[in-house]
Amino acid sequence: MDVVLDKLNVATGDSAGQSVALAFLEETLQCEGRDYATYFSSHAVEGTVVEAASEIQAQLSSLERELRVMLVRNKDAVSRELLGENTSGRVLEDLRKNLDPLWELDPRAVEGSTKQNLAGDSTSAQRDGPDKHSVAGDENDELFAGDARGTSSQSHLDEFHLAVESLRERVSLKEKNDTHQGHLMTILEHWDNIAALMELPFLLMTCIRTGHYQEAILLFGHTKTLQMKFPESSLVQDICKNVLREIRGTMLNGLVNLLTTNLTVNSIKKILKYVAVIPPFDSDSNKGDNNLLLTVYLSMRYKFIKSEIESYTLDNRANESLLEITLKRKIEVIREHLYSSINVYTKAFNVKTVPVTIPLNEELTAQDSQTSATTTVSHETSPLLLQFLHNCTSFLLDELQRAPPQALTHSICLQLVYCSFRLGDLNANYHTLFTNELYERTIYSREDIAEAIEKRSELATHYS
Repeated sequence: MDVVLDKLNVATGDSAGQSVALAFLEETLQCEGRDYATYFSSHAVEGTVVEAASEIQAQLSSLERELRVMLVRNKDAVSRELLGENTSGRVLEDLRKNLDPLWELDPRAVEGSTKQNLAGDSTSAQRDGPDKHSVAGDENDELFAGDARGTSSQSHLDEFHLAVESLRERVSLKEKNDTHQGHLMTILEHWDNIAALMELPFLLMTCIRTGHYQEAILLFGHTKTLQMKFPESSLVQDICKNVLREIRGTMLNGLVNLLTTNLTVNSIKKILKYVAVIPPFDSDSNKGDNNLLLTVYLSMRYKFIKSEIESYTLDNRANESLLEITLKRKIEVIREHLYSSINVYTKAFNVKTVPVTIPLNEELTAQDSQTSATTTVSHETSPLLLQFLHNCTSFLLDELQRAPPQALTHSICLQLVYCSFRLGDLNANYHTLFTNELYERTIYSREDIAEAIEKRSELATHYS
């Protein structure tokens, strides 16, 4: 027994190994129905020790594959266990120490050894011995598991070596700069959060292009919070810069251009709310002064009102009824859109005003007893809004002056007076400014305007 154990190189101090080997030999030698000469034959024949060793090797390989599958399925738990906060530096250092042996591997030798192992050459197993064959199989299974599926190639091994070399360079850079120690492991541990942050500009662009402006504003506010929370992070700064470029470029331009279209009151309110939080219109940029926003808003709305008035084309060859309808449509644009544009903004924002007094023309005062009592009273008025109203009403009156004289009936004059009083509901200066301009253009005489004012007063009393 001792001689056999010595032949098998079982360590003398390994009592457990000696016990297992001794029990196996006793079971084998005491079996009456076994041909020992055949059993210990070096040929790969059924019932020999070579077959038994191969079966054991196959069982070990199967267990290793099951273990590999379990590790892959539970890679997150294994990673947390191995790369904890207190062990990340140690694991990284161990990886660095093991890079040199990995780099020195001979790809051709490994590939040949792997193919020989997968072929199951019994002659090689006999020559090298069971233990040596097992060790070689283990090394090949661990390093080149992909070869078992027939995917091993020289190009694959080169890519592996390139990846290892890249990792070596990162570790070397870490050793040169101790202040960045652990950054690689920190990035890997928080990779999901970092990837989500890097997707913010693309997500914001998608929200803008699909019209989800509220969500885009929320993302923009989130990036501003991140910028204040991580002021020294270059990654966060780049993300915030890209988000701001999309907000100030694509989104702001789109919203401002929408103001030149026919919008409902609710739509105008939403657009103003979105634009008011985008630089340079937000309070952080202009220190609470919203004159910049008001100027852009009035400019866009003037373009829309102007285009709406021009859309109703005057055809001098048409009859008087059609010309009158066209002129009334032009007046209705001022009465509806000019009024709503001013009203929406003044209700949504605080507009800077100054005391302004615009007296009614003296020639009209005597005829308008209702207005004469208030002509000398000053009213808080925004100069920008007053200029906006003057531009819109002047454009309308220019259109009326180009109309044929027979189309300027008393009904048109009454509509102009109604429009003037409608604007006066917002500010008395708007009414006096519009009425003065109407009289100064000499489109209608003083008597025509006075008659229209009186008619409007009668109708208001009758239907009030």
